[in-house]
Amino acid sequence: MITKANAFRFRAFTAFWLAFSFFLSVLSGLILFLRPEGSLAAWTAWTALGLNKKQWEGVHTVFVFVLLISASIHLLYNWRVLTAYCRLKKEQFGRVFKGMAAFRELFAAALLTVLVLIGTIGEWLPYQWLSGWRGAFKSGSALVTLTPPVADADKLSLAVLCALSGISEQRVLRNAGAKGLQLNALSETLSDIAKKNRMSPEKVYGLLFLK
Repeated sequence: MITKANAFRFRAFTAFWLAFSFFLSVLSGLILFLRPEGSLAAWTAWTALGLNKKQWEGVHTVFVFVLLISASIHLLYNWRVLTAYCRLKKEQFGRVFKGMAAFRELFAAALLTVLVLIGTIGEWLPYQWLSGWRGAFKSGSALVTLTPPVADADKLSLAVLCALSGISEQRVLRNAGAKGLQLNALSETLSDIAKKNRMSPEKVYGLLFLK
């Protein structure tokens, strides 16, 4: 028999769901904020907590959507509390005054939101600092030991990279054999070879073209 004591409390479930969704949205957003640029993330096979860039983008997208749903349900459950702040009458010093009960709080919250929005668009301080920190992290200077020869080099085939670098295909094949790399054809991309050999495209390029 289900009683009030052991009944499933959907309000509590929504609160916990909202908290977990918020945590994962913030965590994934922070990691994506600090990750290297897309091409550098692929070049260095960047990961955080075992997940790569594409996986973190998936986590962030899904949980922001889940956060929207859980926050909407939570708002519905607390609608009376919210509307209580907007009642048109309030009593102070024994007298009833017309006006919003929490007008100052509403105005302060709205003003802060507008200032943050304008500051972000106008790149005011301290928003410039945040952009600078983000740029320093996303440049990937601390991660990259070998600069890619061209943008998105990990997506190019070995044949194309040989033509661009002026290194013969025979030399690349000899290097692959000497380093024990699994390589089936020169039509394979650096990314494909890196996945087969469980290393970054950056390392594969160094072994094949710079040794």
